[in-house]
Amino acid sequence: MITARILAIGFLLTVIAYAQNGHSPSPTLFPARINGKWGYINRSGKVVIRPMLNGAEEFSEGLARVRIGQKWGYINLSRRIVIPPKYDTGLFPLYSDDPKEDYSSRFSEGLALVVKGGKYGYVSRAGKVLVKPRFALARRFNEHRAAVMVNKRWGYIDQSGRIIIKPQFGGARIYSEGLAAVQIEGQWGYIDPYGKVIIPPQFNRGAPFSEGLASVFSRDTNRYGYIDPHGDMVIKPQFVTAGIFQRWLSAGLYWTERRRTSSCPRVWVH
Repeated sequence: MITARILAIGFLLTVIAYAQNGHSPSPTLFPARINGKWGYINRSGKVVIRPMLNGAEEFSEGLARVRIGQKWGYINLSRRIVIPPKYDTGLFPLYSDDPKEDYSSRFSEGLALVVKGGKYGYVSRAGKVLVKPRFALARRFNEHRAAVMVNKRWGYIDQSGRIIIKPQFGGARIYSEGLAAVQIEGQWGYIDPYGKVIIPPQFNRGAPFSEGLASVFSRDTNRYGYIDPHGDMVIKPQFVTAGIFQRWLSAGLYWTERRRTSSCPRVWVH
């Protein structure tokens, strides 16, 4: 813990000095790994935050999750530590350009998932613990609800941490466009904000809705297709993998490759 504090103080002094040398905050910064350490670059590739972090993630709502020593905290676009590094790693993806990503440590609706002692909770942008870490697993907030695991079953809480849909599902995704994919007796369907089943469980996988469509997978065809909010298959199963629709376009078959070649990637420099 002492080592983490020393590293945090060192990082803070460095970014303050860096700012005082005429470097103004950038509205868009991207993680970059240079010679084994993480920093941030701007859109032109210029290093804005010098590489001295042990880990770094993308900015969201003005904050980015960074690792100093063995613990994670958050910095703002002015390069200042606003949430001290005191949280554990957790089961978060190292990188995803999917805005519907469930297991995300990014801020969403003013809250971010944090892990302490193996339990998941939520903090505000000011670092205040709003939902005490007590869940075995959890997903980010969207549409004022978040899926959480209690006793190996998934349910949903509101932003105060109150359970509003009791844990009863084998799996659960984020709410999007008024619906959430849940697993019931091994199959995936969709529920409304009150927990009522709208699309009966019939799929092997179900993704969040976007632009009125959600990708679903069926072992009968071994392919992904897209359904509408009524559960009707509007794009027949034909894709080996499928992404979400953004501005009426989907990566479809090529989603995996596009994730690897995002226009806003992490950067490694050796």
